[in-house]
Amino acid sequence: MTTLLRDARPAEYADIARLLQDVYGGEELVRPGYLPALEDTAARAQDPATDVVVALDPDTGALLGTATVVLPGTLWTSATQEGEATLRMLAVHPRARGRGVGAALLGECVARTRLAGIAAMGLHTTDAMRDAHRLYARCGFTRAPERDEEARSGGMLRAFTLGIAPGPTVWTAEPEEYDEAGRITLEAYVGDGLVNATDSYAGRLADGKRRAIDAELLVATDHVAGRLLGTATYCPPGSPYSEVARPDEGEFRMLGVAPNARGRGVGEALVRTVLRRAHAGGLRGVALSTSTKMHTAHRLYERLGFVRDPERDWVPEPDVALLAYAREV
Repeated sequence: MTTLLRDARPAEYADIARLLQDVYGGEELVRPGYLPALEDTAARAQDPATDVVVALDPDTGALLGTATVVLPGTLWTSATQEGEATLRMLAVHPRARGRGVGAALLGECVARTRLAGIAAMGLHTTDAMRDAHRLYARCGFTRAPERDEEARSGGMLRAFTLGIAPGPTVWTAEPEEYDEAGRITLEAYVGDGLVNATDSYAGRLADGKRRAIDAELLVATDHVAGRLLGTATYCPPGSPYSEVARPDEGEFRMLGVAPNARGRGVGEALVRTVLRRAHAGGLRGVALSTSTKMHTAHRLYERLGFVRDPERDWVPEPDVALLAYAREV
C-alpha cells in the first residue's frame, strides 16, 4: 500500500489524539492512567527534538496511522540509554491494518533517526501489544529485558532496542567545499549521460559557489573519512534557482552522487534534508523537475513520497524535456 508519510500539522492534532485514544484505550493496550498522556499531540509536535509522524492515504488524505520519534534528552524520552532515540505512540487505524502502514511508519522513524546521526533506538511496550511485538521483531528490534520497568499507571513495560547503521552526514557546504561539490555534481551528470562537459549547463552544475549564494548548497559526507559523497541545491521561496515550485513550496535541484558512493543512501539523505528544511521553514511542500532519463532518481523520489505533477512538466530547451514531481511536508 502506498502511503504519504510526513510531519503532523496542527489541524490534524485532534484526529491523532483520537486515534491514539481509540487504539490504546479502546483495545485495552494500556492502563487507563496512561490515556491522558496520549491527548496532547501539540506538546509533542512543538518539541524541536520530537517528530510526530502521520501516515495518510495519498488520495483522500485520511489518517491511517501515527508514530512519534524522540531524539535524546527530551521530556518524551523513555526506554533508552544515553545517545539513543525513542519510538513512542505507534498506532494504526483498524481499517488500515495488514497493509504495511505500521512498518512504513517504523521505517520512517528509523530513517529520521539515522539522518540525525543517532545510532540506536529504544521503545517500551505492554504485554497486550502482541501485534506490535511481531512488527518490531520483523523490523530488527530485539528484546532488552534489563530495561523493562513498571509503568506509573501500573503494569510492566517491555523494552525493545534497535541498532541503526550510520548514514551520510548532511550539512550546508562551507566555502572550501564549493568547488568539490560542483565537481561531484558535474561528474555525476556527465557520467550518467545527462550532459556533455562542454554544454552551457555544465558550467552551472560546476559552480557550487553561485548555488551557495543564490540558494543553499547541501553536501553529504562520509561520517568516518569526511569526504564528500554527494550534493544537492535547496531552493527556498524567492531563490533565483527555483523553477517549478509554488510560493508555499521549496524546491531542490542538481542532486548528484559520486559514482563510487552510490547505493549507500546518499541521495536519500540529501532529499530527506531538503524535506526537513522545507518543513522547518513552514512550507507546505517540495517540488522538483528531473530529466526523463533519470530513472534511478525517479524511483528514489517515488519511494520518498513524491508523485508526478504533469501540469508542471516543461521544456527548457528544444531537446530537453523535464518531468515534475511534488510532495507535501
